Amino acid sequence: MVSAAALMLIAVLLPSPQDRGGRASAAPAAPERIDAAADAEAPDDADETVVANADVAVAKLARIADPVAKLNGEARSERMLFHWNKFADLMSGDGARQGDAGISEITLTEDLSTVRMFGATQFALERGADGRTEMRFEQLHRLVVSARDSGLRVVLDDGTTLDAAGTWLRVARDELDRRYVIRNGGPLDLEVSGSTHLRDVAVLRAGETVEIPITRTDEAIAESGVRADVWEGMVVRAEAGVERGEAAGQLSLAGEGTAEVGGAKIVLTGQRVLVRRPRIERSSDDD
Repeated sequence: MVSAAALMLIAVLLPSPQDRGGRASAAPAAPERIDAAADAEAPDDADETVVANADVAVAKLARIADPVAKLNGEARSERMLFHWNKFADLMSGDGARQGDAGISEITLTEDLSTVRMFGATQFALERGADGRTEMRFEQLHRLVVSARDSGLRVVLDDGTTLDAAGTWLRVARDELDRRYVIRNGGPLDLEVSGSTHLRDVAVLRAGETVEIPITRTDEAIAESGVRADVWEGMVVRAEAGVERGEAAGQLSLAGEGTAEVGGAKIVLTGQRVLVRRPRIERSSDDD
């Protein structure tokens, strides 16, 4: 038999019908709150549209050795890269420049194709009419290209064009700086065009090598303002403001501008410079 005190205790502990109804009605959220939450989580169709960013990098430039400069195509400026800050993003129109001891590499963001450059180099990245990325070189010494499926178009400084996709290739100058030596490492073909020494488009099979004489049109020479010839087996490049001559077996340079003799750069500010060919002296074992 339950006492009156126990009945009162049970009544206090058990919730009242009003409380049970209030808790049950408070569990589901209001319809307007559900709609508001759904609108916040699901953006409009206009918000879902991804707009292409014009500032997306076309490639990543990495300095490997010697100072390398990033060339900003829009600002017409350059920024040096050093070992503590050796990476830079390249937009369309940007490029890079490096010296005789420079080594750099770019990686295309589209398909991770890579181009490694050795020695004096200057290039700019552009987007061709067909959408393919183009590397246009104003100066190059040696480069190694690993082109992926999207393809890469390499335009050398004399107008020779290399269309590569899914293949590996190497481009270098010969010792006298008179020819391009182009080798297709495969596995796919390489298209070479744009030179007067080729018939329209030549296909270079995997494992094949071709040597193309370096020729420049009058327009290209006028735009670059650089003359090139050979003296005593050494390549001589001189800007338009530099006068070149020979005197007593020596190379004479005068005027204002920059000249390059056998890889050595000479900056002229109006003076006259005489260049002698290095003499190699041999010594016997008895000395």
